[in-house]
Amino acid sequence: MNKNLLILLIIIISASVMYFISGYPKTETVICTQEALICPDGTAVGRSGPKCAFAPCPIIKQITTPSSTPQCPKTEWVDCMPGSNKIKSECDPQYLKWAKENCPNFKGETY
Repeated sequence: MNKNLLILLIIIISASVMYFISGYPKTETVICTQEALICPDGTAVGRSGPKCAFAPCPIIKQITTPSSTPQCPKTEWVDCMPGSNKIKSECDPQYLKWAKENCPNFKGETY
């Protein structure tokens, strides 16, 4: 009888040790919603981390100021597609307005 009790005690202790090793401390899996934040430069960032906070937006580089006398674009259309960290001076609303009024072959911006 003592032999059976000893075997049962060893099994209980072994099971307890394996339980604590495999499940302690318990880690939680965080699943964030699939939302996106549109940054000022047109890129999108999602939620991440343990608190599901939005990732920081990329730093926008300064817009290069056009020369004191604007020049007409070389093409009919200016590519203003968002996504890169730099903003093109040709995509500035004031410049686009000037170009539409003063450049006979200029048609506008494309996205």
